[in-house]
Amino acid sequence: MENQIATIKETVKNPRRKTVVEIVEHVLSICMIRRKRPDLWKAKWWVIHPDNAPTHRSLLVSNYQSKHNIPVLPQPVYSPDLAPCEFFPFHRMQNLLKGQQFSSSETVQRRRHRRRW
Repeated sequence: MENQIATIKETVKNPRRKTVVEIVEHVLSICMIRRKRPDLWKAKWWVIHPDNAPTHRSLLVSNYQSKHNIPVLPQPVYSPDLAPCEFFPFHRMQNLLKGQQFSSSETVQRRRHRRRW
C-alpha cells in the first residue's frame, strides 16, 4: 500500500499537467498487474495484450503506453485467411471425419489424405 501511495504522489507532483483519467489509468495498471500476476511483477516481466476494441486502439492509450514504456503485444488484424474454419474445404473435411474416433493426429492425417476430400 505504501508503494501505491508513493506512486500516486510521484504522479501528481510531476510538473506536467495531467488529467485525472491519466493518473487513474497509470495507478490502476500498475496495481492490477501487481495484484493479478505477482510472479511477473516481481520478475519485472510483463506485456499487455489488449483486444482490438476502439478504446484500446485510441491515440490517448497508445501515447500513454509509449510514454511509460509499457510493452504491448498487438492483436493481428482479422483476416479470413488466418481462420481456416471460414473456408468451405474445412467443412468438407469436418464432414468426412465426423463421428469417427482417432487414436492420434497422424491417424487423422492418413484418413484425410486417403479420401482426397
